[in-house]
Amino acid sequence: GRYALYLKVYEDKTLRPYAVKDEAGQPQSTETLLGYVDVTRPTNPVTVTPDTPMPSTTSMGPDLVLLGYDAPVREVRPGDSLPLTLYWQASNPPSQDYQVRIELRDLAGKAVVTQEMSPANGLYPTTEWQLNETVRDWHRIPISTSLAAGVHDLVVAVTDRGRALAEASLGQVMVKGRPRLMEPPPLSSPLSAVFGERVALLGVVAPDDLQVRPGDTITLTLAWQALATPTEDLVRFAHVLGPDGRPASQSDGVPCNGDCVSASWLTGEVLI
Repeated sequence: GRYALYLKVYEDKTLRPYAVKDEAGQPQSTETLLGYVDVTRPTNPVTVTPDTPMPSTTSMGPDLVLLGYDAPVREVRPGDSLPLTLYWQASNPPSQDYQVRIELRDLAGKAVVTQEMSPANGLYPTTEWQLNETVRDWHRIPISTSLAAGVHDLVVAVTDRGRALAEASLGQVMVKGRPRLMEPPPLSSPLSAVFGERVALLGVVAPDDLQVRPGDTITLTLAWQALATPTEDLVRFAHVLGPDGRPASQSDGVPCNGDCVSASWLTGEVLI
């Protein structure tokens, strides 16, 4: 079909998008249309190679074969998402619009994370697949903020109206949790500041004397408390403002140097 191609520009640390302005300099939106792309079937089947091929006998039901997969990440934290790419082929003309179920199972075999959806995000039903055509199927599996740390088995299954036809193991995934702190540590400068009714700054641990020379580093320890689990990817800003009120130095990024993304926060949790 025909697809629209858009361009967006944003800051890599804060994810703040830049506005698209009209000829008068007025912001209109955060993206601009570049043109259109027509996607057609190739004359000859395109050959793609998964990072991890499956045995040639990996039949996933009466009509599908799992050729292999890409699993670039084997360690995740609560609140992360697990990327996974599956490579399918139709061994017979599929008679049903099959679903793909992806699970993380604990060592007792219990599914603790489950995602079930149509291949290709529902844009290319299996009943439209051609014989010997390879379909590359991208997934991102959200990891619950409350998932316990430990080793989990990654399993994929083909289902028909909720009934599993076949499944295959794709190895193991390590969930690396972090210690959950529910009480703040001693703070040299207690504060009470609430941001958006979701996050509170409880205080700062810093030296009493903050006189520094050009080229020095200021080290601050901030104590945050989640009032609710944020739905956005939050970024914290620490700025040193000059006499003119503009930032003379700054440190912007995900709290905890990226180790405690906001989607993983529990209500009441204290983050250092």
